[in-house]
Amino acid sequence: MLLSFAGQSFTNFFLWLTIPPWLTAFIFSFRYIQKRIWEFRIFFLLTFLCNILLFYADNWFTFLTIYESLTLCSLPIIFHDRSKNAISGGKWYFFFSLLSGILILSSVLLRTVQSQWIGIYAYIPFFIAMVGFLIKCGAFPFHVWLPEAHPVAPTPASAVLSGSIIKVGFYGLLFLSYEMELPRIIGQVLLWTAVVTMFYGVIQALLQSNIKKMLAFHSVSQMGYVLLGLSLFWIYREEGALIGSLTHAMNHAYFKSALFIASGIQYLSYHTLDMYQIKQFFIRYKIAAILLLVAVLGISGFPFFNGFVSKTILHEELLAHPNIVYQVVETIFLLTAIGTLVSNTKWFYLSSMRKEPAIKTTFRQKPLLSEWIPLFILGFLIVALGIFPTLYEHFLPYPFQEESHHLLEEILPFHSSFKHSFSGFVYTFFAGIAFLYVGLQNHWFHHHLPSILDIKLWWLVLINQIMFPLFNLIQRGELALIKLYSYGSNRLGGMLLMDTFLEKKIAFFYHLCYINPVRFCQTSSSFEARFQENLFISINPPVKDKNKNPAAEWFVGSENSLLTGFRNFYNGIKCLFSISHTIDNKDSQYYDKILTLYGKIWIRWLIGITVLLILVFILIVRKYIP
Repeated sequence: MLLSFAGQSFTNFFLWLTIPPWLTAFIFSFRYIQKRIWEFRIFFLLTFLCNILLFYADNWFTFLTIYESLTLCSLPIIFHDRSKNAISGGKWYFFFSLLSGILILSSVLLRTVQSQWIGIYAYIPFFIAMVGFLIKCGAFPFHVWLPEAHPVAPTPASAVLSGSIIKVGFYGLLFLSYEMELPRIIGQVLLWTAVVTMFYGVIQALLQSNIKKMLAFHSVSQMGYVLLGLSLFWIYREEGALIGSLTHAMNHAYFKSALFIASGIQYLSYHTLDMYQIKQFFIRYKIAAILLLVAVLGISGFPFFNGFVSKTILHEELLAHPNIVYQVVETIFLLTAIGTLVSNTKWFYLSSMRKEPAIKTTFRQKPLLSEWIPLFILGFLIVALGIFPTLYEHFLPYPFQEESHHLLEEILPFHSSFKHSFSGFVYTFFAGIAFLYVGLQNHWFHHHLPSILDIKLWWLVLINQIMFPLFNLIQRGELALIKLYSYGSNRLGGMLLMDTFLEKKIAFFYHLCYINPVRFCQTSSSFEARFQENLFISINPPVKDKNKNPAAEWFVGSENSLLTGFRNFYNGIKCLFSISHTIDNKDSQYYDKILTLYGKIWIRWLIGITVLLILVFILIVRKYIP
């Protein structure tokens, strides 16, 4: 099966959702990234390319290929700092992304026998794929990679991870849901997953002092809103719910990218991400602080800002189903909205409205253009979409435009839905301010949830009880294969002309991979010592009388060249996955040499491809948008 690309019904919408966060984060990276610059830009642009190509995937083979390429290209920008925490966060991201891809691949393979299943069993492949995409969305209980990866990644990477990359999971669910008619039970499962996700995320966000970790939990919570609208669409097939889900996904991409960039500006100025240590931000950086306030108002759902529009649509969809279940969901919806307002307003108040500086440092007199221009672009989109909600019509797919026109026209300032939601927001606002005041006075936000509610601990227990024994089982299987190879090699040792050459290379390859393995979850053990003792029983001693066959010499020479390239690549990977705070220069020079020699060539090609994609995007916009 070959790769196949074509525009899909939601391609145009997700391009508008994706490009502004990537563009603004790339501009901000010129100020933020000061070491290994070429490396970051190469992987940043590769990740952007994969992100865009994913929306043009025309079949599952293409989708999965780009989906996994996106994970591999984005991984280096997460552990760009090479710190122990960065490597740990990158591992969590990699584990869950790998699990997501495996589940989606399993679903595709199961569809080959789906015709033999009847009843609810026919939906098993769909449910498996749904879980895989929920992992990418950061839904409960698969969200643990988000608060692990976001705080340790460079701020430009965090901005696109939260703003764009987690929307890939949402796009996958859309890609999936149009293939078959779904039973209501699957929509109800997604509904309660969304409710728990948005409420748990906002509770955790309220208790964080690290700004980026707070924003990571808000990404979890806001994706709960997006999944809520999608679940209502799956249950009732009402286009209004899907429109609310789509608009909130776009809004989240804009205001969350702006919030992460603002946190990066504060880090560059104060050298800390602890919101309790940052003060006088508004006095020193008025423009950046005002744009931060715009993003805070957007995520909090203030009238005349974009978050108000999508939250109003979702709230109206909940009110359209007046039964006890949806009354409970609406209550959690409003409590989550209050928590979102409180936690983001707390950050702005602590960093901007207090007088005495918490720490002594040297401040710049003026912010650089590469810092506040990205915030200005995103702030403009936040305000424009809040004041003129009908702008969403130009982004949504054509079949939804008639329904969206009716919905969005009612949310225009001082129209019926706007007035109704505005009065409800007033109560939410005063409840949030009162909660914020009392919480700060009584130090409520310094508490932590009980350990039993820490989902990360659940996953660690699962890894210790299942993954480690499984890894040992794999090692034992590998040892059995080596012994089997040894038996066959001893029996057939003299029958192959080039066996001594090949075995010598295989021995060196195994030795190289074994002495410094790239471990993800396994520590040293006595079993490894026994494994090393039995490793070389498969290798025959070299023959003194070497054959001068030209074909054999060419084969061995080619293998030598490949092995040399592999060694360079392996040492680079070893360097990237090292958990030490100090990286060995001898190991890292291989990786740096590759980027130094070929980085400029790669970046030129990537820039050319990016420009070409932008031109194609402009042509599509001119064709489909009047």
